[in-house]
Parts: sequence; C-alpha cells; structure tokens
Amino acid sequence: MTIGEYIKEYRRQSRMSQRDLAKASGLSPGYISMLENGIDRRSGELIVPSLETLKLLAKATGKDLDALLDLIDDDTVVSLKKPTISEDDELDARIMGLVRRLPREQKLSLVDLLSVTVQGVKKK
Repeated sequence: MTIGEYIKEYRRQSRMSQRDLAKASGLSPGYISMLENGIDRRSGELIVPSLETLKLLAKATGKDLDALLDLIDDDTVVSLKKPTISEDDELDARIMGLVRRLPREQKLSLVDLLSVTVQGVKKK
C-alpha cells in the first residue's frame, strides 16, 4: 500500500477530511492532498515524504512509525530532509485560514475585491 492509499483509507474509516487530518498531523491540507495523490503539484514529480512527515502521520493516525512503515510499500522513497514550506505557501495558508472564518457575504465581497485587484495587476 502506498502512503497515499494509507491516508485515504484512514480518512475514510475515520470519516475525516483532508483538513481534519492536516490539523491532527500539523501538515497542510495541500500537502495531505499531494501525499494522497502521490504527485508534487509544484513540480509534477512523485512526492517524496520526509521521515519527519511519516512520524507526524503515524502519530496523527494512532500508529507508531514502525507500524506505519510496515504498512507501506517497501519501495516507497523517503527523504531524510525536513520538508520545506515556501513563504508563499505559508502566506497562502494564513490567508485561507482567515477567509474560512468570514461569513458568506464577506467572502463574496472579498472575491469581488480580489478580482478587481488581480485585473489591475494584469494591466500593469
């Protein structure tokens, strides 16, 4: 089983969203999605989780690291480097966290404001 299959199955059985698992693990919902799909959306290449990522996922899913490693395929590539999160990814996550708290009407107003802002940037 791949790490992505494990995550999907765990979430299905636990009735968790990607966002729920992200909160439980300390990873971003976007990264959980990339792990599930097995592709790094930035590079289009296979995703290579770090050992630290696997530790976080194991803890969030109630397993120890050895048990998780026993479940996933032997040919799974794991990086010993810590995952890096770009400043833009961090900023996007902060913005989305704030937007999620807004009532629907304010979200619609924000979409209008952002649309005008983006169009202004494109004209320059």
